[in-house]
Amino acid sequence: MQDSEKVPFDRAEFDAPEVDFDEKPSPAPSVDCAEIVAWHLLRRALAKAGLPDGSGLYVVIAPGGDAWVSVLSLVASRVFRRQPRLGLRRTSLARSEPEVFVHELVSTPVPPDKDGAGTIADTVQRALTERKIVVLIADSPRAVPAALRAAADRVIRMPSLDRTCLVTLLKELDPTAGRLVLRGIDISAISPSSLRLAYRPDRDAHAYLRRLKVLACPPATNLPRLESLHGVEQVREWAAALKTDLDAWRRGAVEWNELSRGLLLAGPPGTGKTTLAAAIADHAGVFFIPTSYAAWQGSGRGYLGDVIKAMMHAFSSAHERMPCVLFIDELDTLGARGGSDRRDDGWRSVINALLEQIDGAGKNDGVILIAASNHPELIDSAILRAGRLEDRIDVGPPDAEALARIFADQLGGWLEPDVDLGHIAEMSVGATGADVVRVCKTARRIARRDGRRVTQSDLLVTLGVDSADGDPHDLWRVAVHEAGHAVVAAQFPELKLDSLSIVRRGDSAGRAGVSTSAPGALTPSVLDALLAALLGGRAAEEVVLGNISAGAGGADGSDLGRATRIAATAELSLGIRNEGLIWYPRISAEKLAELFARRPDIERTVQRRLDNAYARARDLIEGQASTLRRLADRLHAQKTMTADEVVAVVDESVATVPGSRGLPPLADAAEAPCLR
Repeated sequence: MQDSEKVPFDRAEFDAPEVDFDEKPSPAPSVDCAEIVAWHLLRRALAKAGLPDGSGLYVVIAPGGDAWVSVLSLVASRVFRRQPRLGLRRTSLARSEPEVFVHELVSTPVPPDKDGAGTIADTVQRALTERKIVVLIADSPRAVPAALRAAADRVIRMPSLDRTCLVTLLKELDPTAGRLVLRGIDISAISPSSLRLAYRPDRDAHAYLRRLKVLACPPATNLPRLESLHGVEQVREWAAALKTDLDAWRRGAVEWNELSRGLLLAGPPGTGKTTLAAAIADHAGVFFIPTSYAAWQGSGRGYLGDVIKAMMHAFSSAHERMPCVLFIDELDTLGARGGSDRRDDGWRSVINALLEQIDGAGKNDGVILIAASNHPELIDSAILRAGRLEDRIDVGPPDAEALARIFADQLGGWLEPDVDLGHIAEMSVGATGADVVRVCKTARRIARRDGRRVTQSDLLVTLGVDSADGDPHDLWRVAVHEAGHAVVAAQFPELKLDSLSIVRRGDSAGRAGVSTSAPGALTPSVLDALLAALLGGRAAEEVVLGNISAGAGGADGSDLGRATRIAATAELSLGIRNEGLIWYPRISAEKLAELFARRPDIERTVQRRLDNAYARARDLIEGQASTLRRLADRLHAQKTMTADEVVAVVDESVATVPGSRGLPPLADAAEAPCLR
C-alpha cells in the first residue's frame, strides 16, 4: 500500500475503503449515519473532480442545501487527508500530512464591498500561505463571494444521496443483511436528521430501512389549524394541555404515564371528528397517522389474522413515528364483547388484540391515541377505562356564531359586501361543518357559472330557504310540529330550549333544539320531560291542525323511533320501571323489534309508557295552543329562530307547570340531547 499522502482519490477508495485488521480494535464509536453518508459522498465527489495532489489546495464545496453543510464539515478534514472514516481504524496524523482548514458558509451572498467578504478572503489567504488545504463548504456557490469563487482550484457540487450510497450505509451498519428492498422510500426526502433518527443500536438494516421510510415522509403540511376551527373550545383546551405536557415530556420533566394520552371524540356524522384529530396533531407538532377497522379489514382477505396483523402494523407505524397521534376512526364498528350475535369469539379476539396494542407494555411512549365514534355506547367499556381512551369530548353541530365564522372562512373573497352571514348562520343552525362546506361549494359554483360573487340569495337557495319547491301547507305543518316540541319543553324546568328551524336538511324537514338543563343523575322527572318533549311535535299537529302526519315517525332517528328506544331503555336497562327490576343490555332498533315479537309483554309496557307521555304532551299543548300558534307563525315567517327568540315568545304566556300525573321514567339524557 502506498503512502496515504500520495494516493489519489479514486472510485476504489469509495467502493471499498481499506480497513487495517492488524491493528487493535478501538473502542466502538458512537454511530452517526449522517456522517457515514457524508464521508462516502464527499469521497465520490473528490474522485470525480480529479483534484491536484499536495498542500495549498483551495476547494469550494456546494452540497445543494444547508442541511448537509455542518455534516460535511465534520468529515471534510479526514477525507482531504485521505484518512479512513472515524470508526474504521485508528490512525494518527503523520507529520507530512497537510493541515486542513474547513469553513462553513450558510448565508445569502456576501457583497464584495462588505467587511465580511474581506475577512473571509484574508482568512483563506492566510491559510493558503501556511500551506493548508482550504475547504469552504457553502449551501450554495452564491453564498461565496465572487472573488473567492474565482480563486478556487475547484468548485465542486456534491452528488445527491442515491440508492448506491444508501445500500453502502445499510451494509456498513449490518454486514450480514440480505437483500434490501428500497421500493417505497423517497430518497430525495432523506435528510441528515432522518438518517440519525432512524438509527438504533443493535438493530438490523431492515429495521433501520423501515424507520427511514417513515421519516423520509414528512408530516402533512395541509393539516387544519386548530385556530381556524370554530365552536370546539373543549377540543382546544385538551390540545393545549397536550402540547404543554408533550413539551414537558420531551424535556424529561414528566413520565409518559403522567400524560392524558387517550381521547374519544363522540358525535354524529359530519361534525368533523377526523378534522379535529388532525388539528390536534398539528397543534402538538407531531405526526398524524389515521387508521380504522375498515382499513384493517381491507388490508388482506379480511380474515381474523389479517385484521389483527393490520392493526398491529398501524401501531408499529406509530411507534416508528413517535411522538405522534394515532387516530382510529369509527371505533364503534368493533362493538363490545358479548354484546352481539355475531361470531363473538372472533370479535372478542379483535378487541383483546386492540387492548393489548393500546396497553403496549411501555412500547407506546410517545403515541397519543385518539378515536372517533358516532355511537360511543357501542364501544367496549374496557377500551374506555382509565389509562386507555380515558378522556371523552362530545362533538355536536356548531352554534350560530361558529357557523357564521365557518361560512366566512369557506367563502373568503367570494362574498358580495351586503351578505349577512349572521342571518345565513341562523338559517343553518343544526348543520354540521360538512354541511356548510357543501353549501358553500354549491353557492360558489352558482356564482362562478354566472361570473360574479356569491350573494345572499345564492346561499338561501342552496340552503333551501327560498326554494319554490314544496307545498306551503306542508311548511306550516312543519312549523307547528317544531313549535310543539318547544312549547312542551318550555314547561319543564329540567329542559332547556335552543333554536328552531324549518329549513330542510337532507331527510329532515325541521329541527327543534331541546336539551337537559344540566348534567346530573337520571331521575324520573328528567326522563318524563324528555319523552314528552319528543312527542310534542305530533301532539301539536293533532291539536292545532286536527290531524297528524307521518312526520313523527319513519327512520330510526325520528321522534317516535327515538322515543320508543328511550322508553325501552328505561324499562330494560336503567332500572326505573313500575313493575319489578330487570336488566337487559342496550340493543339496536332491529334487535328491539325482534324482542317485541318474542316478548309482547315488554312491548305493551313500552307502549303504555309512550301513550302516557303522549297524553301528557297533548294536554300541555291544549293549554298553550295560543302560544304555540304565535311561535309557529313567527317560525314560518323567519324559517329559523334563535334560543332567545323562542324563549321570549314562550315566556309571554306559559303557565305554571301542571302537577305531575305520576308518569314512569322515560330516557337516558345522553341518548336524547336534542330533538329533531
